[in-house]
Amino acid sequence: MTEVMGAKTSSKAPQMVEKVVKFVFRVNNEEASTIAQRHVLLLKAINDAFGTEVIIYNNANKKVKKFTLAGFPEYQRMFSIHHKRGNSKQKHKRTATYTVIHRIQTSVSLQTIRHQEQISHLLRQYKCSMQHHPWTEDVTDVVSLGFLVNVDPVNHTKEYVSLKVLTKLKKENPTQLDKIPLFQVAMSSPSQWKDDNTRVSTKSYDIQVERKYAKTMIKLIKEAYKVSKDFIFYRMRYQVPDTFLAAITAQNVFLSKSRVVPIEGINADMMSEL
Repeated sequence: MTEVMGAKTSSKAPQMVEKVVKFVFRVNNEEASTIAQRHVLLLKAINDAFGTEVIIYNNANKKVKKFTLAGFPEYQRMFSIHHKRGNSKQKHKRTATYTVIHRIQTSVSLQTIRHQEQISHLLRQYKCSMQHHPWTEDVTDVVSLGFLVNVDPVNHTKEYVSLKVLTKLKKENPTQLDKIPLFQVAMSSPSQWKDDNTRVSTKSYDIQVERKYAKTMIKLIKEAYKVSKDFIFYRMRYQVPDTFLAAITAQNVFLSKSRVVPIEGINADMMSEL
């Protein structure tokens, strides 16, 4: 076949993927109406930067096409905003937050969206995080219990890890099968400060459940991982910080050993012969 110079080549449009995103605003004394305005300004910045690459839906399942607000009642007709009070009396203080969760369709990654210059600036200015929410948008009160060790979030899919965790929970809790709640695994970046004031972090999956099932899930996880120790609770960051730091270090060692650069044309069976 003769190649025609200058001929147009057909290219497929980037695939749109639906994601549920969660905006968490850490606040002091701001009113919900102020947070609503900030959320809309963030959505406007996303629309300005990415256009048709990101389609935004409100909680009424309608595309967001207008990025100005006439007032807070208008916002409430489009989005649900969830407030969680802070607690300054606890040993580990909790900052008050407002959370908004809704769907988008996007052909670019959330990381690409977050790192766009104007969006990144607004996220910092508003003390806001924008992250993937592995639940449906109506599930809002979720807690991350801890992270898995000896799991590679690059080479192990979310589905594979979820099934592995569920299998272990069932095997080690055979009389509690009806008590295993719905859970999700999600990418996470656990971190801890060292004595020299440097921060150490790693990459893994954590396990999330609805808060109302947290106590039950904690008991099941303790039983399932009491021998292997392949699950680290986040609360250990404060209870036994040295152990938590050691787990992060161990996970980084595991990742460094498990990451193998693939060689084109050589499959896994052939690699074992090298």
